Amino acid sequence: MQPKFQSRVLRWLAVAAAAATSLVLLAGTPATAAPTTISIFGTFQGAVAQSLQAELDIAFPASSGIKAVYTPLSNMEASINLMVSRNQMPNIVLWNEPSALLAYKGKLVSLGKLFGSTKLAQIQSTLASGWVPSLSVGSSLLALPIDVTPRDLVFYNRDAFRVNKLQAPRNDGELIALQNQIIARGLGYPWCLGLEAGPATGAPAFNWIKAYALKQLGPAQFSDWLSGKIKWSSAPITAVGNRVSAMLNGPNQTLGGGAAAATRNFAQSTAAGLYANGKVAGQCFMMLGSVASTSYLPPTVQSEIANGNYTHLGVFELPTPNTYQPSQLLGGDFASTFQNDPATAKVMEYLVGDQFGSKGLISHGFFYSAHKSVPLTQYGAGFRRQIASIIQGNGSIGVDRQLVSNGANTNLIWSNLTGWFAGKTNMSKAFAAIDNGFKK
Repeated sequence: MQPKFQSRVLRWLAVAAAAATSLVLLAGTPATAAPTTISIFGTFQGAVAQSLQAELDIAFPASSGIKAVYTPLSNMEASINLMVSRNQMPNIVLWNEPSALLAYKGKLVSLGKLFGSTKLAQIQSTLASGWVPSLSVGSSLLALPIDVTPRDLVFYNRDAFRVNKLQAPRNDGELIALQNQIIARGLGYPWCLGLEAGPATGAPAFNWIKAYALKQLGPAQFSDWLSGKIKWSSAPITAVGNRVSAMLNGPNQTLGGGAAAATRNFAQSTAAGLYANGKVAGQCFMMLGSVASTSYLPPTVQSEIANGNYTHLGVFELPTPNTYQPSQLLGGDFASTFQNDPATAKVMEYLVGDQFGSKGLISHGFFYSAHKSVPLTQYGAGFRRQIASIIQGNGSIGVDRQLVSNGANTNLIWSNLTGWFAGKTNMSKAFAAIDNGFKK
């Protein structure tokens, strides 16, 4: 063989051998499996949606083999209904209303089946009692909360309390004594109250009724009442109405009484009274609301809250009347699933467990976990930690949920409660009218 030709052959053989070796190596290397995508749908929009996706990205990195993708829906119920009707079942849906998810009771996977009884019990062990009845059909638990919103918080102006030597009440007896002291000393009005809310006028009065109905009836009967199984004219709800009336419709309880409250805007106009200067200026000392109510406060106070400063705003939970079992009124967002597979179960376990939020979401002002095992230090200092401690201090809760035949019944309730506060009717007639028009 000629030297040049021999050299070319040897080079060709070397290249061929290398190529063959590469093919063998490639054949022996398993391909990287594509991650399993878990679809999550909900109503969170904008910055909140971005924060939620960031949390999921950290909780389920590429190495987990799962890609959890959150998609916000502006018209969620219609969108989910369309998916289900086409048999295109989403993995997970985050609902902000229990009645919406219970409409799919025949399609949703029971969490007992998804997790097994041992794991489900472990998840529930750090939750307050009261969630299961509102999120179950029969013995099947269909959802659990991913976050909560207290609806029976009482806000007050710390400066006004300090200057007037008033103490935040620790129980119902102290609350009644505080009201009486404010009135007797002519300091102002115990309660800031406004019912005007456009088409929802009367809703703040309903919030008061719900708060005391839960505390005086307990979670089970509270749920029955919202479902129309207990009448408004019944003895237990009449007692609730009498309590609310004593708090708000008595002499000097609110600025201008019930008639003025019926036309006062529930937002800034009501909250402004907390920071008014004395009774002549309309000063009121306490305001019932939720975390969202702080958005009605003066900008300087809102700025303080955003920075963890609560120098000028205090908060406590509306006390349960003596002889009743304490229970807190909560709203929230709830996770349920249409699929039963290992990847969906892992994402669901994270969403409804006590680790959800720990990857960054808990640093946002809107987020509060339903689990008592979350360290309060994760909420930072000041105002948010105080609210978190209130949530964690309750062993029993009631879910603030929509009524059956929601639109018709809520409008019926709001209008009759407004008429009662305005003095156009009395409580007995207002409650009877609600019973007569309530659609089950």
